[in-house]
Amino acid sequence: MKKYLLLLLCASAVHTAGAQNPLKPLVELGITARDDKDYQVRLAASEVLRDSLVALLSQPVHFTLSIDSIENLSVLYPSDSAFRMITWQVYEHDDGYKQFGLIQMPDGSVHQLNDASDDMRDPELLELSKDQWYGAIYYQIYAFK
Repeated sequence: MKKYLLLLLCASAVHTAGAQNPLKPLVELGITARDDKDYQVRLAASEVLRDSLVALLSQPVHFTLSIDSIENLSVLYPSDSAFRMITWQVYEHDDGYKQFGLIQMPDGSVHQLNDASDDMRDPELLELSKDQWYGAIYYQIYAFK
């Protein structure tokens, strides 16, 4: 119960502290999502982080906002800067991870990526959508035709 109260307080801190420095509470959530000993706390922190990032990045002016101070995130742009891809993961157990991802467009639209990799066979042969994403931490984006 104490852990969930802590996350509730973190979620409310995102809204109150956001006016001064919008990234400070997100940095703390990123650390909790990566380092807390309890999986449920890591998962809840990551979900609050995801929702807070969506709220923050849903403004076109924030497409160029640097979020590099939030540890645990991989942030990538393609060569034409047509979008920004943000991915991260939460350790579950026995080397298992749950992945999270967002695609931010320059117009302020943010698309949540739903990890469906556990249900995929031969994913390299599939054309996937945001609702059926192969969850992973992405380190590079290649353009191809």
